[in-house]
Amino acid sequence: MSGSRFSRPPQPQRQPIRGWHLVGLLAASAGVYLMGQYYWLRKTYTEGEQAYTAANCQVAIAEFDWVINKGEQFVDFNDYIARARAKKAECQAFQDVVEEQKTATPEAVLVAYEEFVSRYPSGALGQPIRQKTASLFEEAGIEALAQPSACERIDKLVENQLIPEPNQNSPSFYQACGQMYSKGNDYTNAVKMYEGFLENYPQHQLASEVELALAKSMVAEAKAQGAGKIERPGVSGWTVSGTTVVEIRNDSPEDMRIVFSGSEPRFEELERCEDCQKYMGTGPESCPAKGPVGRYTLKPGQYDVVVKSIRDGGVRPFTGTWVLDDGTEYNSCFFIVQQPGAEFEE
Repeated sequence: MSGSRFSRPPQPQRQPIRGWHLVGLLAASAGVYLMGQYYWLRKTYTEGEQAYTAANCQVAIAEFDWVINKGEQFVDFNDYIARARAKKAECQAFQDVVEEQKTATPEAVLVAYEEFVSRYPSGALGQPIRQKTASLFEEAGIEALAQPSACERIDKLVENQLIPEPNQNSPSFYQACGQMYSKGNDYTNAVKMYEGFLENYPQHQLASEVELALAKSMVAEAKAQGAGKIERPGVSGWTVSGTTVVEIRNDSPEDMRIVFSGSEPRFEELERCEDCQKYMGTGPESCPAKGPVGRYTLKPGQYDVVVKSIRDGGVRPFTGTWVLDDGTEYNSCFFIVQQPGAEFEE
C-alpha cells in the first residue's frame, strides 16, 4: 500500500520527429535551387546589360533573349525580364539605324538618328548615336544634310544634342536650311529657318547676313501670296542729312508687321487701333488718324517693303519698292478694306 502511494507516474515516450527533419531539408534544398536560378538570371542579365552599355547589341540581344525565354521559370526578384525586354527593343532599334546608314542618304540617316534618340531619350545608346552623328556631319557636310526632312526637325536635333559643336554648326544649319528653302521658292519655311536663327543666335557673326536673307524672303513670300502693291508714301517733311524717316500710322484693327528689305533691313511691329474698323467695299477719303504711329529712321536708299497682318492670314499683304531720299521724311497710314477678301490699303 505504501509503495503504490509514492510510485512515480509513468513518463511519456519520446517519438523521433523525422518528418520535420525531412521538410527542413527539402525547404533548404528548394532555397538553394531558387538561389541558383536567381544567380544565373542575374548573371545573364548583367552580362547583357554590359554588352548593351558598350553598344555591342548582337551579344546583348542574345543574353537578353535567354533572360526573357528562360527567366519565367525562375523567381525574378528585380524585374530582370521586363528590363531585358526594354533594352532588347532599344538594341534592335539601334541595329536597324546602323543598318540603314549603309544605304540611306545622309539626311535620311540624320532623321533616323533623331527619331531614335527621341524614342529612347534616356537610353545608354544615345551617346553612341551622337558619336555617329558627329561623323555624319564631318563626312557629309551641313549643306548635304540641310534637306527638308532634316530641316523640319532642326529644333529636335538641337534639343537632343544631335548637332556636333553646336555653337558653330547649329547656326550654320539654320542658315543652310533657309537657303535650301529659298532656292526651292519655299519662302514660308525659309522665313521660319531665318527667324529661328535670329531667335536663338541674335549676337552671332552671321546675324546681319541672315537678317538680309530674312527680309528678302519675307518680300518674296508676300509676293507669292498675291500681295497688293503700295506706292511710296508722300513726302511730309525734312530730316537730317544721312538719314530718311518713314512715319506710318496703323488705322486698322489688326496688329501689323512692317518689313524694310534693303541696305539696312528692319523688322517692325505696330499695334492695332482699338477704335478702328474694317471698311466694306471702299475705304475712307482720308486717313482716320486714330491708330498708333511708328516712326522709323533708316539709311537713304531703295527698299522693298512688306506690310502685313501679324495674326489674320486672311488679310492680304502689300508690297512695294520705295526709293527713300536723303534728308526726307515720308508719311503714310494703313487701314483694311474688305472686297471681298480683307486687305490692307494705304
